[in-house]
Order: sequence, then C-alpha cells, then structure tokens
Amino acid sequence: PLGHPIADAGGDGVAAPRDRSMHGLRVLVIDNERQIQSGMRTLLGGWGCEVSAAGDYEEALRQFPQGERPDVILADYHLNEGETGDTAIARLQAHYGVAVPAVMISADRGEPLKAQLAESGTPLLNKPVKPAQLRALLRTMLP
Repeated sequence: PLGHPIADAGGDGVAAPRDRSMHGLRVLVIDNERQIQSGMRTLLGGWGCEVSAAGDYEEALRQFPQGERPDVILADYHLNEGETGDTAIARLQAHYGVAVPAVMISADRGEPLKAQLAESGTPLLNKPVKPAQLRALLRTMLP
C-alpha cells in the first residue's frame, strides 16, 4: 500500500500541488493491482502529472494513440501470468523506438534483481514507495 497519497505528498501537504516542474509529465503506471494504480493516479495527479495506468504490456500499449508515448514509465516488477515489469518496459521501449525513462517498483529486495536493473540502468524503488523519494527520482528524469 502507498499510504494516504495527500498526507504523504510532501510532508507539509502544500508544496506538492505547486510543483510546476512535473506539470504535464506523462507517466505510465504498470501494476496488476488496481488499488495501486488508483493510489499512483492520485499521488502523481496531485503533482500535475498526466497519469495512464495499465495492468500489463498489452494494456499499456492501448494507453497512447499511435505516435504518442509516455515521458516516464513506472512499472511494478511482478505482474500477472509471470510477466515482469522489466520485460514490459523493454517491449514498450522497442515499440516506441526510444529508451523511455523507466523506474522499477518492487517488494523484491534480492541482489539478482538489483544487479539486473543496474545493468539496464533502470532505477529501483522498493515497496512501499515513499512519495518524496519517487518525486525526487522523477525530477531527475524530466524531459
């Protein structure tokens, strides 16, 4: 669980909505849990992001019309039916023909996953995601 998105938005609850740096940032959230999608939509939307959510690669493809793509992808590592977030990210990047910046989110704290993501240059955030940590990381990825 993400916790309460508004209460966690920035500590003081005032700074986050005025964060113009992320206004209009198109974020694609890939998570097989609708509750997580909803929480991320609320949290990121509060920062001015345009949020699209999907449960897997196929659903993610349908979120953007031909010729459009997200600015950033946030993907959970464990998706449905054995699909993993890194595979979904790689397939989406191949589909868009560009290395869309991506962040992996996982409860898996194992070294093999950390090593695999480090090799691909994909940052890892552990669950539960700390909003301030996510916001700081997204700021480093702004287009």
